[in-house]
Amino acid sequence: MQNQDNAIHAYDDEIDLFELMHKILQRWKMIAGITIAVTIIAAIVAYTLPKQYMAQATYEIFTTTPTTPTTPTTTPTTTPTTTLLFEPTAIKEYIDSAIKFKKEIYNFEVNINLNKDNKRYISFEVFGGSPQEAANNLRQVTDNLLINGFKEKIADAQIILKQKVQSIDETLGLYKKGGYIILEPTSISNLMQEKQLILQWLEKPYIIKQVSIIEIPQKPVKPKKILIIAVAFISGLFISIFVALFVDAYNSWKISRKIEV
Repeated sequence: MQNQDNAIHAYDDEIDLFELMHKILQRWKMIAGITIAVTIIAAIVAYTLPKQYMAQATYEIFTTTPTTPTTPTTTPTTTPTTTLLFEPTAIKEYIDSAIKFKKEIYNFEVNINLNKDNKRYISFEVFGGSPQEAANNLRQVTDNLLINGFKEKIADAQIILKQKVQSIDETLGLYKKGGYIILEPTSISNLMQEKQLILQWLEKPYIIKQVSIIEIPQKPVKPKKILIIAVAFISGLFISIFVALFVDAYNSWKISRKIEV
């Protein structure tokens, strides 16, 4: 008995599905018309939207040379570590906030991405109406934010690094005098390289600097015409089916009301 009931329910479900398909096929002209209309409108919009080109460049956050951590009483390990003067996430947050603050000045889109594989690198993606405009916009952002915007941070870094140079000199001086500091040859070399890099930086300080050419694809990256049209077609199809079923349900309701009266 239960098996018969299940079979009846399954049969009813099949009937409902066939009825639904029948109703959709009955209204195929309406469905096709709405779908085509929505797709055509989307295509017109997609082809009339202004083209956007993207200029991209990679920047390196200032790092001191690889050094080996040491203490006055212990022999240093041989595993080098890279010292970042500023945390990349903090740099990105600072730039993001500065761009939001100057949103009225920058009437173009700016994206900032941290390199997942190497936290020393950060990339800028700046958009414009032409390849040349995108490149000019990128230079405008870097000039305003990376040069003028980092003045305070550079001043703080100069103080920190001058103290670092003094500390390195004291460490090397104690080593040369045969003091209590135990250093391996690799550690001495790393310290001297670090000092040289810091002195070079102090001559021309920066927080981040451009390390790649400005890349500009010759084809616009926006709008994505095919994607817009495809989404519009699918949306139009679903909307048209909904409208067709709604019209059919409304007509059925009107007929049932007349019969009742």
